[in-house]
Amino acid sequence: MKALKESVRYRLKDGYSLVHDAVVENGDGKARGRRGILAGNLSLNLLNNLVTSTYFTSLMLAMDADDVYISCISMLIIVCGFFQIFAPLILERLGRRKALLLTLRGIQHFLNIVVIGVIPLMPWPKEIMLNVFMVVVFMVYTLNAITTPGFSGWHLQSLPYAKRVNFYTIQNMSSQFLGLILAYVAGVFLDFFENNVISFPGMTPTITALVLMRILAVILAVSEIWFYTWIREDPYEKDADERNNRGIRLLGQPLKNKAYMTMISVQLLWTLNSTIIGPHFNVYLIDDVQMSYSFMMLGGLISLPITLIVTPIWGKLLHRKNWVSIMGIGMIGFSLAYLLNIFITSSTQYMYVLSLIACYMFSPCVNIAILQLSYLKLPPQNTTSYLSLCAILVQVMTLLGTFLGTQFIMWTDGVVLNVFGFEMVNKQYINMIQFTGLWGLIFYVFHINRKLRQEQENE
Repeated sequence: MKALKESVRYRLKDGYSLVHDAVVENGDGKARGRRGILAGNLSLNLLNNLVTSTYFTSLMLAMDADDVYISCISMLIIVCGFFQIFAPLILERLGRRKALLLTLRGIQHFLNIVVIGVIPLMPWPKEIMLNVFMVVVFMVYTLNAITTPGFSGWHLQSLPYAKRVNFYTIQNMSSQFLGLILAYVAGVFLDFFENNVISFPGMTPTITALVLMRILAVILAVSEIWFYTWIREDPYEKDADERNNRGIRLLGQPLKNKAYMTMISVQLLWTLNSTIIGPHFNVYLIDDVQMSYSFMMLGGLISLPITLIVTPIWGKLLHRKNWVSIMGIGMIGFSLAYLLNIFITSSTQYMYVLSLIACYMFSPCVNIAILQLSYLKLPPQNTTSYLSLCAILVQVMTLLGTFLGTQFIMWTDGVVLNVFGFEMVNKQYINMIQFTGLWGLIFYVFHINRKLRQEQENE
């Protein structure tokens, strides 16, 4: 018992040190800004839990949208991400961006929460309603694409390198913890309205619940913008050669920076490899394995305590040790999840739990490190251009990975592999492709780490 108390006391002290270093210690005079970034980002993540993903799809289904329309909306959102290419052309012209970014974010939230939430209530024909919905979605995600690099560059001013790992550790842990709780409460809230057929006059129970949830989303949107006003904005550095601050030269400048491109290449390859599987494995679990939803919901229950325990540990290791090599170790552990997925069948469903444990034990390490990659070799000049290019390339890799995974499933439809008497369908052995791809990335990460160490020794 005494040992347990000592362990708990040590963990609490360790957690306090983590929080103090990230958002309390004010040696650079920007601690209040970091608290604003943390609170604002958490508000934004909670807001997105209420108006995107499952609940966004539920809203479209409540408008009687079919599968083709929902797929078109999903593709439209991805295409809008490419508008980030215009962000540096707009933002790098401005000496101060805070007021513009907050104004555009307010317009984005109004369209995303209020306008989209009101569209299903309009007495319009279905075709007009869905067309208006698509136009507003286009506006929302185009605004998001243009402003996101600007917010990242602005916030980065308050996040010096020495603070980032601890800050992102706290943000990652808090976001997952609060997000899981809100997702559960929102799901219960929606089910309560649907099961008890509770609705406002002229509205279905689903739309009634979704509209009420958007009231909370409005509060979170106002909170996000208010918290962001805490963040100081310093002058932005520009390239000494004025020609590099305009047009094609501005957009192509990151491609000439070999050190930066090397760092984000890890992020791009990680994105490509992790998106290959797409939704196909979940379909396998539901249709082939006949896994119950209640059993699959164990994922949320398992992830919460594991995430809370291991995230600070990984954060400390990334902060104190060589974080590139620690990221490689995290990837080695994460690869076990892909390997275990191969052996999940209707008679070995327990392997799913083991896979989740491997995933949640090592994903915090990889996620925090990947988040750092786009900032590690980021020069102080024209940061919007660099962050925009990174985001666009991530979008390209997401599309490419999804396309390759879908094509693979189509090409191997009905092809069963027999390995030492163990039969596998394509939605199982696609995990082997990801496992192999991840190990290729692991060797690449350790190669980069070796080069970085050689550079440090030569300095």
